[in-house]
Amino acid sequence: MLVTLFSSISVNAQKPDGAFLENQLKIQRQENIELKQQLDSIKDSAGSNPKFAPDVPEDVAAEWKTLARYFAGGVLIFGLILFLSILLFQYKRNFSLDTSVVQLLIIILVITAALFLIITGFSKEQITPIIGLLGTVIGFVFGANFKKGQNDASEGGAGTGSAARNT
Repeated sequence: MLVTLFSSISVNAQKPDGAFLENQLKIQRQENIELKQQLDSIKDSAGSNPKFAPDVPEDVAAEWKTLARYFAGGVLIFGLILFLSILLFQYKRNFSLDTSVVQLLIIILVITAALFLIITGFSKEQITPIIGLLGTVIGFVFGANFKKGQNDASEGGAGTGSAARNT
């Protein structure tokens, strides 16, 4: 477009007249309208089925949705089996739920929930705050245990705390 304008200016070697510029402006506007129409048609085709490319047949898209349901169910069942097996092992071992066992159970729950959300196909805008919340839960669980360990070390025991550093 601009090449045409500049080539006609250099050939004529004079200032283009108003009619020529108006004609070039009309051509540019028409091209912009055509490009907007193409963009709108692409948006419309992607809007009806945003998870898949517009050229994917509907039967393939339906098959992937069915597989995603099975995968999501499998992840939930696997997480439940893992969770229950840890509880069963702890029950056989006098059912002591110390902090390491609770941390392991929470990690299993968080990872299972995150995988389930990702597989079910939520959008980035929906998953991001939920993953952030799950990360906050893990940070709280491990951070609370870390602070507890620091308090225990500073309160007593030989070789810990500031008194040991000063000797």
